[in-house]
Amino acid sequence: MRAFAQTRSLGWLQLDRFTGVEVADTTTYYRQVRIISGQYRGRILKSPPNLQVRPTSDRLRETLFNVLSPRIEGSKFLDLCSGSGAIGIEALSRGASHVTFVDKSRRMCGLVEANLDMIEAPEPDTEVVQSDAAEYVRRAAAKTQVSWDVVFYDPPYASDYLGVLRVFGTNEFFS
Repeated sequence: MRAFAQTRSLGWLQLDRFTGVEVADTTTYYRQVRIISGQYRGRILKSPPNLQVRPTSDRLRETLFNVLSPRIEGSKFLDLCSGSGAIGIEALSRGASHVTFVDKSRRMCGLVEANLDMIEAPEPDTEVVQSDAAEYVRRAAAKTQVSWDVVFYDPPYASDYLGVLRVFGTNEFFS
């Protein structure tokens, strides 16, 4: 069940009627994003305050991770253009050993940090980097010890993603 119609207001706190979990303040965040499965299942994440950043829907994340599930446990996961961090946090919840979140917006990096703090994710298992995706991948290509098992890249619609794909095509990032 979705949205805030299923919540009851207790003044300064809102709780989901079914899970009893605190949900985001409706005046600040426009959409409820929850963790689908794993260690942090059912936790509600804060989402971006405007429609310029579009969190990946619950249904799409569930489908994506049903396909990726054999590769997630113990993996090193890179979430480029992470936004709220929902994809990377879902990977962490399902057993990824380390997740790197990359977003060029300082606000979105702060949102990812807030979501990681909210779910109490271990600091050594996560890294949040404020950088353009293409720039981060180029810098990582210069380091020989950097590798990931899974890379998720979901850029904004208007972005030029060809540069990032070229760097991945010409370098060996995957372990």
